[in-house]
Amino acid sequence: MVLAPLASAEATLTPTEREMGVVMADIGHGTTDIAVYIDGAVWHVSVLEVGGWHFTSDLAKVLRLPLETAEQIKISHGHVSLRDLPTDAPFVAAGFGDEGNISIQRRDMAEILHERARELFDLIMQEVKRSGYDGLLPAGLVLTGGGSSLPGMREVGRDVARLPVRIAMPTNLHGLVDSIRTPAYSTSVGLVKWGMLNMVAKPARRRRGLPPVNLNMKGWFSNLFPRS
Repeated sequence: MVLAPLASAEATLTPTEREMGVVMADIGHGTTDIAVYIDGAVWHVSVLEVGGWHFTSDLAKVLRLPLETAEQIKISHGHVSLRDLPTDAPFVAAGFGDEGNISIQRRDMAEILHERARELFDLIMQEVKRSGYDGLLPAGLVLTGGGSSLPGMREVGRDVARLPVRIAMPTNLHGLVDSIRTPAYSTSVGLVKWGMLNMVAKPARRRRGLPPVNLNMKGWFSNLFPRS
């Protein structure tokens, strides 16, 4: 068993970030996992009960949309930074029952997502301050997970946290299809790395004279995606 934030950190953080001091936030579907690294080791982990689903739920409630529709427009038209919001025409989305299509201004939608993003980053920084390590994080905030892919998350994070912010995806992968190289797969890839490194480290394997484990993870994921 491996804590999800530790698995995500394994897949995304650089050795320099871990050594200097960094907070990683993995924004998943229903929660956000936090891990604070200082001097190369994890010093604090926590889970916040806010994630990407809450952004979708806010859109559904305020704009009176089915959850499926809210999720679709979040992915296709979502933006959380009002300052960097692209200017474009309204778009339409399917409403409930006989309401038919609803015209939605992208800025109205962005204001809803912006407020939820600010709340999430406030909660992250409150947790970091509660841990007592808020002054020891020169490497800043690293965001990963599917929720971090919303445009503008980095900018809002910088405004709220007052720290350097970057969006991270799994690194040091070999032989994988491009669809794995996204923030949404950070935890999954990290778990595989933990498992494979544990297999390599087992003394019994070396004593039996077995060959070392190949860290090329193509075989682990190749069956998850259709072959071209």
